[in-house]
Amino acid sequence: MARDDAEFRAARQMELSGEFRRAYLAYLSAASSLAKPAAAYFRAGLLASRLENTIGAVRAFELAVSTPGAVPNYWYYYARSLHRIEDPYRARYAYQQYAQRRTKKGGPVFHHRGGLLPFRRGVRYGAVRRPEYAHSMLHAADLARVLGEDRIRVAEFGVASGQGLLAAQDHAHVVEELTGVVVELWGFDTGEGIPESDDHRDLRHYFGPGDYAMQDRAALEARLERGQLVLGDAQETVSAWIAEGPPIGALLFDMDLYSSTLGVLNHLAAAEDRHFLPRVSLAFDDIGPKTPGFQIKDYSDVTGEAAAIRDFNQGYREVQLAPDKWFTALPDHAPWHDMCYLMHRFEHPSYRTRVRGSASDHMRLRSDAEADEDPAEDPERGSL
Repeated sequence: MARDDAEFRAARQMELSGEFRRAYLAYLSAASSLAKPAAAYFRAGLLASRLENTIGAVRAFELAVSTPGAVPNYWYYYARSLHRIEDPYRARYAYQQYAQRRTKKGGPVFHHRGGLLPFRRGVRYGAVRRPEYAHSMLHAADLARVLGEDRIRVAEFGVASGQGLLAAQDHAHVVEELTGVVVELWGFDTGEGIPESDDHRDLRHYFGPGDYAMQDRAALEARLERGQLVLGDAQETVSAWIAEGPPIGALLFDMDLYSSTLGVLNHLAAAEDRHFLPRVSLAFDDIGPKTPGFQIKDYSDVTGEAAAIRDFNQGYREVQLAPDKWFTALPDHAPWHDMCYLMHRFEHPSYRTRVRGSASDHMRLRSDAEADEDPAEDPERGSL
């Protein structure tokens, strides 16, 4: 063991002396004889990254997370190395492992809170709770900032136990820190769970009356630092809410049923455009299965939220719902991507407002060196 420690210390001395290539090889050699080699493999990975040996870095970090002595932060560096070689499937798993293990240890996950992971990248790889909520809220705040709005409203329809609303509350804090846009958060629910219905489009083969009732309202309200509950039938309460406050930026639907979802959407369409951003981010929790275990729920385009979206679009021309196509640019598909939509309010006064700089800036002929450059990683903006 003493000789093993000596090899590690010798490798460390090489690293401190700037002999990075020799140190990289020395760490790998020392790791092969250590009882807990994770730290040696991790140091080798860091040096491989510094030497721009990306494949070597991936391999070293992979060994670091799979051997005794690994700590949660090693998973972040492993994920980042996979991201850099454009291996999004393994990167997603590794980022999620980092977030889960870091959370379990009680440490901060995200960069702005003292962790390692830029929040935007965490959202992109689904390494946050309810990533469809985080994406929708972040997109809304980004658009609001470009349009000169300093506050937005976000609402969840269908609160149940409150897990989704609490996740949205966590995201609201981060979104404010990253964008400077204040997020007002609301939750709509009857408190009594799924209502009675004879409509086959309401998935009566899966949902029953009273399902997802709010079990402990007092306990939920005690944990809400900013979110406000609106109890009652959302189809009766939403119109008054729409009319008061800053523009609505994101709407998070978890109402399960066709009739409830379409009813609220109809009230949104009938409201004046000035109460909304021109493109409102939407998340539909029950648009499709989240895991293979949901097969027996029998999702389809003729029932539930999907049917509500279809019928809504057939009933309106000035307001339309469409999938958020940003996800088509990503090579790795995740079920939550299909939950994200945009409400296009075509007659909104700001719908045609430019949200980027001059086209000439984007069309400038770049040199070969510029074209090959990777965008700088800005932890605050969280380059993807």
